[in-house]
Amino acid sequence: MNLLALDIATTTGWAFGPISEGSCPSASGHERLAKAGASNEQCWRSTFMWINAMLREHDPDMVVIEAKIKTPNMKGKSSPKVDERLGGMQSVIRAVVFMRQRVTADQIPPATVRKQFLGLGNLPKDTAKKLVHSRCRELGWIDAGNLSLDETDAMALWATYGCINSIEFRKGFEVRMPSNSAHIIDVAAKKEAEREARRKANSQPNTKAPAFFVGDTEDIPF
Repeated sequence: MNLLALDIATTTGWAFGPISEGSCPSASGHERLAKAGASNEQCWRSTFMWINAMLREHDPDMVVIEAKIKTPNMKGKSSPKVDERLGGMQSVIRAVVFMRQRVTADQIPPATVRKQFLGLGNLPKDTAKKLVHSRCRELGWIDAGNLSLDETDAMALWATYGCINSIEFRKGFEVRMPSNSAHIIDVAAKKEAEREARRKANSQPNTKAPAFFVGDTEDIPF
């Protein structure tokens, strides 16, 4: 089975390849589908054109996308316009996949991807993306100069689908953290602590008494 995995965002990561024992993505990449300042309608048009071209080129047997998060954790981290954009992109892709490939695109939640690929699902988003990238490098799936977290997220999604749906693939895939995971987690924790300290400092009310100068009291009605 040839699988196309898509991590859908304004910059969409993708990974393609046969799901079989010992296999790895045979092609991958990332595509920016909207320029800065583009409207949602422009983004959806680009998405429509791009996914049609991808399906013509690779002709996958199945397509899997990362499910859109619907949790309270999204509060404050996304605007209504961004939510509308991502939801529209997913709808466009699912509709085109159904029309061209005659299959329903599967969806896998991000936490499931992290659990199947790294062995731990409850990781902060930014930390998880860096861990996934490092693990893909260790697997030899990307070159050292490839810094795209979107592309490696799609690779992890591709592998997760394989682990869930193919006994043969699951036999040949080792689920684990990258060897430098402790360092990545430690650096991320320190950065988060620094951000939290800045937030607290900025939220403190100014309790310092105003300075008085000679003559100030003359204007105060006692």
